[in-house]
Amino acid sequence: RGATFRSSDLSAFTVIGLPDTQNYSELYPEIFLDQTQWVASQRYIRDIRYVNHYGDVVQHADIVSEWENGDAAMSVLDVDGLPYGINAGNHDLTANGIPNEPYIPQLFLEYFGPQRFEGRPWYINASPSGMSSYQIIEGGGLQFLMLQIECDGPVRELTWAQEVLDNHRDKPVMMTTHRYLQDAEDYTAGVPLVSSGRYPPVWYAIEGPYSDGGIQSDDIWNWFIKRNPNIFMVNCGHFHEEYRQISTNVRGNPVHEVLADYQDDPNGGNGWLRIMQFDVAGNRIDVESYSPWLDEYRSADESRFTLDVEFERYRSD
Repeated sequence: RGATFRSSDLSAFTVIGLPDTQNYSELYPEIFLDQTQWVASQRYIRDIRYVNHYGDVVQHADIVSEWENGDAAMSVLDVDGLPYGINAGNHDLTANGIPNEPYIPQLFLEYFGPQRFEGRPWYINASPSGMSSYQIIEGGGLQFLMLQIECDGPVRELTWAQEVLDNHRDKPVMMTTHRYLQDAEDYTAGVPLVSSGRYPPVWYAIEGPYSDGGIQSDDIWNWFIKRNPNIFMVNCGHFHEEYRQISTNVRGNPVHEVLADYQDDPNGGNGWLRIMQFDVAGNRIDVESYSPWLDEYRSADESRFTLDVEFERYRSD
C-alpha cells in the first residue's frame, strides 16, 4: 500500500519518474499509455508538477511506429500542459541500442526535439543539438531546474549545461542522464566481481559511448556533477535494477544518485514507475515504486525509501 500524499501541505508536491519504456513502445503500447493516463488522472490529487522520462523511449531508433507509440503516450501529458522532460537513451540514438552502431538521433529530434515544446512556459531551452534540455518548475516555494543530459554526457552537451547552471545558481537542480549507475552485484549473487555504482571503466571497453563525444560516468561525476553544487540528485535508467548511492560534492553536500529500470520484468517492465514526493519544508523526498498497470507498490528497501535533502543548501546567489 502506498503512502498517503499530504495534499494539505503547501510545501509538498510530486515528481514522477518514467524509466526505460522501450519495450512498451515496441510491444506493449497499452502499458505506456496506461502509465501516462494514470499520471494525468493523479495530477491534482498528488500535485504532480513534473514527469521525468529516464531515456530509451523506443527500442529501435529507426522504427517510426515505435516513436508513434511513444508520442501517443507522452501526448496525454500535453493535453493539460503538464511539464515533462525526455532524456535521450542509447536505444533512441542507435538502431538497436548496441555499441558501434551509427548515431541516428533524427527521429528523437523529430518527435521530442525542442519544437515539440514551443509555447510551454516551463520548457526554457535546449542545447544547440536539441539533444539535451532544461525545464524550470515551481514547488514548495522554490524554483527547481530539471536538467536532461543526452546519454553518456557528450562534452558538447555538458559545455552547454555548464553555462545553464552558471546562470541559475539560485535553483536546486535535479539532473537526469540515461546511463550512469549499475547494480552488478545483484546479477552475481552478491559477489562483487564489479562493485555496484557508476559504470566502471572496464565496461566501457565493451560497451563504449553511444554519443559522439560521450564520456564515462565517473568523468561525468568528477568534471560536472561534483563541481556544480546546485545538483542534489541524479536519476538514471539503462541497467535493469533499483539502486542508489550518495556521493559528496565540492561543497561537502550529499548528491543522491538513483537508478530505476524495470525493463526485464514481465510485459516489458509491468508499468513500474517512480513516485517522488518532495517535501520542501521537511527537507526530504519520499520515493515509491508503483505500477498503475498492476495497481501494486514494490516494498523492498530499494523500491521505497526517503532521501534527506536540505534544499536551501543547493542554492546560492
